[in-house]
Amino acid sequence: MNKVSRFLVLLVAAGLILSFAGCPAEDDGGNNGGDKTPAVYNGFYNYPTGRVDATGLLTIRNTVNSKAVLFTNSVEGANYIGTVDALGEIKVKLSDQKFWTIVAIDKANYEEKTSQASQFSTLTYYSISQPFTTSVTPSNTSGNTNWIMNNNTSYWVQVKSADQNTTYAVLPPNALRVSIPVNLGQSYPFIPLFSRELKYNGQVIALSETSDRSQGDICSTTDSRPTFTSDFSNVPIQSGIRPTVFLINNSGRTVEVFYSSSRLTNGAIGGDFVVLSGDSQLVTGFDAGYSTNYISFSAIAWPTKKTVSQQMNMENNKVYRVTLGPEGNTTEVTELEGATFYE
Repeated sequence: MNKVSRFLVLLVAAGLILSFAGCPAEDDGGNNGGDKTPAVYNGFYNYPTGRVDATGLLTIRNTVNSKAVLFTNSVEGANYIGTVDALGEIKVKLSDQKFWTIVAIDKANYEEKTSQASQFSTLTYYSISQPFTTSVTPSNTSGNTNWIMNNNTSYWVQVKSADQNTTYAVLPPNALRVSIPVNLGQSYPFIPLFSRELKYNGQVIALSETSDRSQGDICSTTDSRPTFTSDFSNVPIQSGIRPTVFLINNSGRTVEVFYSSSRLTNGAIGGDFVVLSGDSQLVTGFDAGYSTNYISFSAIAWPTKKTVSQQMNMENNKVYRVTLGPEGNTTEVTELEGATFYE
């Protein structure tokens, strides 16, 4: 090869090297999402897919016209669930069958404000056998101070506005230093709602609620006190955990459960809650003073609902075992101590 040819070869090689150097790196598909991913998502679990799975039995719907990022329990990269489109929905698969906190944040607001972006929290249930649906309503607001919450209890705590219309946070049992952004000088009157886990065969399958006004307060921050802290302590059973039904379905049909005209669940918000034939399930949504003969069951094969025949006034801290017989034509009710299911 003469000198001219060798020079041309070297020139072409150098050009190729420079052209490759100028190409953007491709998405590496890992947790950090490669160079295409904003730095704010560094360390997010399996970003951008997260825990989205077409076979997952929990559907999360976004009720607002902007994208939202979703987390379990608290806003940390390891808790990332996925990103849901404006007015869209995703199906997700979570690690365990149990109750979960879902936290939603407006995506654009999170990318701009990160930890100061407003959070929306809700309580839901993930089942390995039947679908549940929950909705989120993220806001594009933000706060410049912080509300720290410590749940020093074995209960779920829903921190609600005094009128119970707004949920500020949902705290799993023993969750500490959960932080949400709040506005400087704004007042947030709140009353905590405590939910006791109910178990059957060692599996948490329902929640029953009680409130404790004595642990309510008003969150407010100032320039000199930019952090407000709330500590929640255990509520004694004697304070009144709402009654629960333990349904044994021997009807031969999949049934929906009602009290009067209200359809009931295991304590999760929303969802297509049913009890399969041969299954046992805890059902909540009752209050002290309710009567068992207003409990009814619906099945596709039945032209009308089948109603519990026995009349028994329900009491706090009690569980009512209802056995539904073949085709729902017989019922049997037994009152049990709730403590059996609380432990």
